[in-house]
Amino acid sequence: MLSRLRNSIVNKIENLIRHTLHESLEEIHYINGVQLIRDNLSRKSKTRELADYSVKIFSQFGEDGIFEYLSESLNCVRPRFVEFGVGDFSECNSRFISRNRLAEVVLIDKNERLEAAVRNSQEARRTKIKTYNTWVTVENANNLFDLAREELGGIDFLSIDLDGNDYWILSSLNLQDLQVICVEFNPFFGRQPLSVEYNASFNRHSRNEFGDVYGASLGAFKGFLELNGFTLVGTNEVRTNAFFVANNLIGLIDIKIPKDSDLAKLTFTTTRDRLHASGKVDFVDYESRVSAIEKVTLINTMNGERVNIAGEPLSE
Repeated sequence: MLSRLRNSIVNKIENLIRHTLHESLEEIHYINGVQLIRDNLSRKSKTRELADYSVKIFSQFGEDGIFEYLSESLNCVRPRFVEFGVGDFSECNSRFISRNRLAEVVLIDKNERLEAAVRNSQEARRTKIKTYNTWVTVENANNLFDLAREELGGIDFLSIDLDGNDYWILSSLNLQDLQVICVEFNPFFGRQPLSVEYNASFNRHSRNEFGDVYGASLGAFKGFLELNGFTLVGTNEVRTNAFFVANNLIGLIDIKIPKDSDLAKLTFTTTRDRLHASGKVDFVDYESRVSAIEKVTLINTMNGERVNIAGEPLSE
């Protein structure tokens, strides 16, 4: 009896120490990141590209620094942020901004760890964070978006990274009054306006063992969002996430805005790691990854035709 009690107390103390140490190290990481972002913002120049403002704190590839640049440039002190595809909140696009700017956030993803992770986070102690643990489809996406808009009293920033139906989800949403949209694009689809076919239960490893057949091209997102009042302002440093700003605010953005002729450069990613469905990781160059998926069937998002990766129509 005493032995079990002693072990229980020891375990609780160890867990407390571990949790306190983790939070302390995380806070140091956050403080150092804030300083890096401030130093970076102090070097603003119209000759710089958006990717030059990349700083990674809690995001995957430097999106924290980019969102901070956009928040400052657009005078959006406390953005209302919706993120589709957030995982367990440990590495995502809205975490830093919710801590640093007290942004109110709605997180939407099917992840059993999400709610508990948010509840136990430092960010939830500082600002409103609402979670929806659900699989996102075209059929429910705009309803979830409307719930988020009602929860926050409006939406300023949107981020989508669902590894699958991203284009179709985005095109189903009411984008009224948004200032910034961040979308993950598939750099291996090149410059053509291409997307995977819509499948409500899409799995990125079902078409290619290394998961390189997912989402949509930068050209697909650019074409759709330009028609809906947004301008492409750049990508993250590894060219996997693209950022768009509402046309009525574009005058506040003091960077080099990409031209159509820049699309080839913006769709060439330097990432080499591929994750196999089994969990195995290997490292392959861009050209080899494109070659491995050249026979897949995609959709031309401008005309709805079934095409290959080169944008050539397929015979029925």
